[in-house]
Order: sequence, then C-alpha cells, then structure tokens
Amino acid sequence: MHLTQTTAGPAATPTLPDLDPGITLLDADTNTTGAVQTLTLDRILLAGADGESEGYWIGNGRHARTDGLHEIAPAPRVLDRLQVARAFTTNQHLQLLRTLGDRLTGDREPVVCTLPGLDTHYRDGELARDDHEVFCRALAELRGLVREHDLTVLVTRSRRDEFSAPLERLADHHLELTQTQFGPQFRDVERGEQETLVYDRGDGWVQTTLAYWETVLAEREPLYAQSGPTVEVSA
Repeated sequence: MHLTQTTAGPAATPTLPDLDPGITLLDADTNTTGAVQTLTLDRILLAGADGESEGYWIGNGRHARTDGLHEIAPAPRVLDRLQVARAFTTNQHLQLLRTLGDRLTGDREPVVCTLPGLDTHYRDGELARDDHEVFCRALAELRGLVREHDLTVLVTRSRRDEFSAPLERLADHHLELTQTQFGPQFRDVERGEQETLVYDRGDGWVQTTLAYWETVLAEREPLYAQSGPTVEVSA
C-alpha cells in the first residue's frame, strides 16, 4: 500500500491509494459507497480500459445497486470491464464466493475484486448454522482465491465490531477514510502514512457526492492514458 502526503491545488491531479495484491479493508467514518466505486474503477482504468483485464463486484444489500457506478464512470464502456454479481441472501453470497474462482480462469486478467459490506448478510441469522462460523468460512474462501490467483481484493464492512474482527485480522492492508474540509483523507493504519485526496473546487467545504467522485476520475484521465489504450472521457 503506497500513500503519500499531498497538498493538491486546483490544477493538481487528484490522488488515490494504490491497491496492492491481497485483501485491502477500507473503514470509514462516512459513507464509503462513492470511494469504493471510485477505487474500483480507478484500478480498472489504470490497467487500460481496452486491455485484456476486468474487475469483479459482488454486491449485497444496498451495495447491490450499481447506479452510482454508472454516474461516476468516465464513459459507459468502462463498465464493460466490470462484472457485477448480486447476492440477496447469505447462501447466495457464499455461493458467489465459491464460484468466483471459475470466473477468474478466463482470458482476461482480474485486476480487482470488490466486496462492499462483506459481513452484511452473515449477521442476519438466515442459516441454521452459527452465523459467525459461516462468516469465517466465507473469509476462508476469499483467502483461498487471493492465494491461488494473486488477486487484489477491496472490502468494506457494515460495522466495526467483534463479529467483523476476523476480517480485520485477515486483511493484508488496512485503510481508514475520514472526511476533512479539504476532501477525503486515506490513512494506512499499519504504517500511519497519509494521503489527502484534494480537489479544490473553489467553493469552500468539499462535499464528497457522486459528482465529486465523477470529477476525480475525470481529472485522473491523463494517468489512464499513460497506462495504455483507454476510453474517451464523456463530456
């Protein structure tokens, strides 16, 4: 995980954390939806949106909705590189994890797999078995996928408590996202390194709406062009 202290101004390119292979857990004191969607699309774009690579999104609960991804994507064709699966029950989510390995053996290189709210369904008591035991089995499935495919995984959790503690122990990298008046600030929990993502719009307090994240991706377009063939940013 590479983070740097940034004091960007109006003309600077917004910066985002690099996602390294392994499991990255993102905790936040605010809604993580826009940040998670942005980090996912950024990873795909850095790999070259027209290249032989793709990302995976396994959503559940409110994260099963993908309209935000359509709003912030620089161009519709970017989403052709993101395979979306939705789980509405504990069993569905566990089965998606178990079958994900089959999807990762295709011609396209998996550059990121995002699982927002990973613990959500496992708290519901839907299955007769112990909820926490089933959650730990899901984490074991995820660890096996990472080990076998050298996968880059981004996860969030619905609550930071004893139930989700095994996810924190499993994670190879741990980021915290806080809101400041200058924009979102990412912190590497283990190293204590910080990277302040600043996009100065000249209107005082920075509101991290979907429009904000859309602008961040649009302003990072020169970086995507350096990574290889990409898509034209929509006006």
